[in-house]
Amino acid sequence: MHLYLVRKLLLLVRLQPYFVRMKFPLVRLQLNLVRIKKLYPTEKGKNIYPLLKREHDYSNAVALKGLSETEVESLFHLLQRVRKNVEKDWEYVKKGNKRNY
Repeated sequence: MHLYLVRKLLLLVRLQPYFVRMKFPLVRLQLNLVRIKKLYPTEKGKNIYPLLKREHDYSNAVALKGLSETEVESLFHLLQRVRKNVEKDWEYVKKGNKRNY
């Protein structure tokens, strides 16, 4: 299952009952303890995946209709930059800080 699609589904459609989170033992990563978490689909998740994949493909086709490959690539890179900007601000607010407007 595509990791991007799984993340998108969990965030946008909130399909937590369709996935099981597995925790693995702590491992050392550059002198820091890290807990590895992986998601695995449940039977319900496996059954609904084909429908969600078709919906995802259709939505992308509709959204990108009439755009050239170059335009799609440019859009992708621009949206990544926008996401980075928003993530920085969101992390700041999430930590309890207030924005100056």
